[in-house]
Amino acid sequence: MAKAFKRVFPILLISLAPFLVRGQLPRQRAVDSLQALVLTAKIDTAKILLLSKLSSVYFAIDNKKGVDMGIQALNMARKLGYKNGLFSAYYALGSNYWAKYDFIQAQDYYGSALKIARESGNKSKMSVCLRCIGICYQAENNLPQAIAYYKKELAIDEQLGQKDKIEDDWSSLANVYISQLKYNSALQIFKKTLRIAQLSQNKRTIAYCSGRIGYVYAALGNLREALQWEKTCIQLYIKLNDYDDGAGAVHALGDTYAQFGQYPEAISQYKNALVLLNEQRNSTAKGTATIGSKADLYFDLADAYSRLAGLSDSASSPRNATINISLAELALKKLQQVARPG
Repeated sequence: MAKAFKRVFPILLISLAPFLVRGQLPRQRAVDSLQALVLTAKIDTAKILLLSKLSSVYFAIDNKKGVDMGIQALNMARKLGYKNGLFSAYYALGSNYWAKYDFIQAQDYYGSALKIARESGNKSKMSVCLRCIGICYQAENNLPQAIAYYKKELAIDEQLGQKDKIEDDWSSLANVYISQLKYNSALQIFKKTLRIAQLSQNKRTIAYCSGRIGYVYAALGNLREALQWEKTCIQLYIKLNDYDDGAGAVHALGDTYAQFGQYPEAISQYKNALVLLNEQRNSTAKGTATIGSKADLYFDLADAYSRLAGLSDSASSPRNATINISLAELALKKLQQVARPG
């Protein structure tokens, strides 16, 4: 189950934050620009929306500052009775508390935003809030409630005809079914979502679904199908020049080999994933998500070397023992880097 959540968690992060600017430098530029606009804003309603936007960008950089900005926006919106400002502030605060892993507090803020969206009849905003609440329930492992909220979101998105969101909705449901070990149900949904994505030519969703189908086949014990789908996923991400998600797909392929006891192949794929993370060209190399991915890779490499050593006398040489210790130390350093910003 830990492996499954490890693969799903970054995807939840991406789906949570529509305001998220990828890459440390672009994020900082966004913060600088928004701070300048906040200082020069002459209309209170505009200032409230700018503070909420700033809070949402801080979600990915410094959630403590994000909360501070969100509270400022919320207090101003309350004084003015500005409904749109209240929605934006509540939503931004929900995102920042989610980033702090305080899912109950995040749910409260998202729930407040949902109430305002319902009162105004804004179905698009309702859909976004329902998704976020579902994500919180999933993170808390309250899977029945997560399913209930994802289905409410799906119903609204189908009414609105939002094809891209419908694909995401089905994927979210499938991932919950994976957490419930309902692999056949998840497989059916991912294949359905894949067909929808192919019709709309959504290449990113095609890549994602291919990887998840591979994961489900691995969980069902079908190595041949798992490898086929996961390799297809990798090829699609590389064609998209997405080396970050491509590295995640290669990492997943390594996990599949490790699951079936093919540790030399797993080690090879983990090393390939590290190469992709080190050479990625989409400006995310210094982001905390990438640092966390490297930490996972070093841990998995150490584990694969350790398990290989247990299977082979030649593998249990002092050199491999040294490699194993070094990788574990690297993993701990990377985890410390992840923890430092929060």
